[in-house]
This record gives sequence, C-alpha cells and structure tokens, in this order.
Amino acid sequence: MARDLRYLASKLDNLRRSHEGTRISYVTSAGVESTLVAFDASGKIKALSCGPSH
Repeated sequence: MARDLRYLASKLDNLRRSHEGTRISYVTSAGVESTLVAFDASGKIKALSCGPSH
C-alpha cells in the first residue's frame, strides 16, 4: 500500500492530559489536528477521537 507523504503529521505540537484522557495536537498540511485518547484502568485504549483542533 503506497502512503501519501504529503499528509503525514509533521511533528507533535502539544500533548496535554485532562479528565477526558490525553489530547495530542499536531501540525499537518491541512492545519492543526487533535486526537483525544482515553484509557481504561488497565492502561489500554478505550476510546479514540480525532479531528481539527479547536
């Protein structure tokens, strides 16, 4: 499978913990994107959401 290198995240811009989980913001060619990762009690990912950063 070929990957389109124009749309890869270039770097992590911000990493923040909150009561919802860990939010990771990063810069792409389309702008700043944000991913929220929530973990269960055993440390496994229980929820993941991503989209444009607000």
